[in-house]
Amino acid sequence: MPIPARHLPEQAFARILRDTVHEVGERFLAAVVDQLAALLQAQTVFVARALDAPPTRVEVLACSRTGWLDTFDLAGSPCELVYGGRSIAIEQGVAERFLLARDSACESFFGFPFFDGEGRCIGHLGLFFKAAGGLSAALAEQLRLLSLRLEAELQRLDTLTQLESAGRKLKFQNRILKMAARHAPLPEVLTQLILGIEAEHPQMLCSIMCPNPDGQSIGVVAAPSLPEAYTALLKRVPVAPGVGSCGSAAHSGQMVIVEDIGSHAYWASFRDIPLSHGLHSCWSQPVKDADGQLLGVFAVYHCQPTVPAASDIALVESLADLSSLVLGHYAILDELRRRATTDDLTGLKNRACFMQMLAAEFQRSQRHERPLSVLMFDLDYFKSINDSHGHAVGDAVLRAVGTACQAQLRSEDLLARIGGEEFAVILPETGLAGALEVGEKLRASVAGLSLPLTGTKLRVSTSVGVATLSGGERNHEELLSQADKALYRAKDGGRNRVCGQQPA
Repeated sequence: MPIPARHLPEQAFARILRDTVHEVGERFLAAVVDQLAALLQAQTVFVARALDAPPTRVEVLACSRTGWLDTFDLAGSPCELVYGGRSIAIEQGVAERFLLARDSACESFFGFPFFDGEGRCIGHLGLFFKAAGGLSAALAEQLRLLSLRLEAELQRLDTLTQLESAGRKLKFQNRILKMAARHAPLPEVLTQLILGIEAEHPQMLCSIMCPNPDGQSIGVVAAPSLPEAYTALLKRVPVAPGVGSCGSAAHSGQMVIVEDIGSHAYWASFRDIPLSHGLHSCWSQPVKDADGQLLGVFAVYHCQPTVPAASDIALVESLADLSSLVLGHYAILDELRRRATTDDLTGLKNRACFMQMLAAEFQRSQRHERPLSVLMFDLDYFKSINDSHGHAVGDAVLRAVGTACQAQLRSEDLLARIGGEEFAVILPETGLAGALEVGEKLRASVAGLSLPLTGTKLRVSTSVGVATLSGGERNHEELLSQADKALYRAKDGGRNRVCGQQPA
């Protein structure tokens, strides 16, 4: 028996267009699907938009059936056929062939695609009917023409969405860059950056990791939405191939996409850790400066295995670019601070930093009536080393002296190079006896150095002056001057010795 065809008078479509002419956006879509369902006695009429590309999942923008799906996978649905780029008519047996129609016991389905300006299918109009049956040629043509109007409205909505998103993105980027320009703490800036991203893309859980001082690992700096118990384990992730997504991305310098942590080789040794925290995929993008140097790794986690669309890849790359601007800004600030406080040759603190720290310690010691000592020392006959062996050897001597002396000091002590071959040390909470003992350790450490030269070994010595806060000093410079005077007495006394300040 032939399958009956559905008909609809021409004036019925004219009435739909007339009744919805003043509607726009989702109100227009809702009015159309409701009127179509009533006129055609369809079980379900809906308008859907693709959520990814190529389409695997759609969002229902308007539906005549209350409480129907908000989103659904195209796989297992007759709608998947529409995204091949043509209208679909299944006149009977839909429930037998497709899971999506089974619960509703539908017999027929019709789908009409929507296209973007490049000819890609971006959505569709779908109609489910309880009874089997086809569409008359006139009705099919009317629905095709109506789909063009729906397509235009969908494109308009997408354009508005993109403009609104671009506006929010620009405002968000400006806010982040302003925070960076005002030198807000880096973790605070990166946290706000991530929260802004996650507000726009709530399915994403993001983190930013940066290189550790050892140069061999990366550590998490900001990950506000990831479980704390998980981020606590991300302080020292080796930069190496096969070490999760982030360690691998940092090593290769390329984006690493792990769609399913549970099955990917990069996570084989520790996949139980993220899985136990509900994290099932991780996409990692290296963040680099203009010279290609690694600044960090931007990562996106999902709570289920997730395959990125091309738009997701572009999004992650753009977010890494924004992260690069922020991290690059702070890298420059760190370098400027380092140059302002550090001696380039030895890596010790420079004179300006030393004087600033000495002034602070002087005030603290006076305020709390605590002991404070200062050492000054320089290398004996250093000019002859430069004259006889060249400045390259002299530089090597200065570096070796700095390293050797630093090894003799506590973490709270401060060693600085304050002149050509002059060094100074701040010893908090240290009286004269303790300072003289430290001075002797430094003298012996320098005397024990033996720098290899062609055919011989170069030995050096140092003279050390010690001064301790007595209460009569008006400022920190007077304390340093006393140490300087003690240093000259050590030199006058024969060099390679330690002298303390003279009693007042």
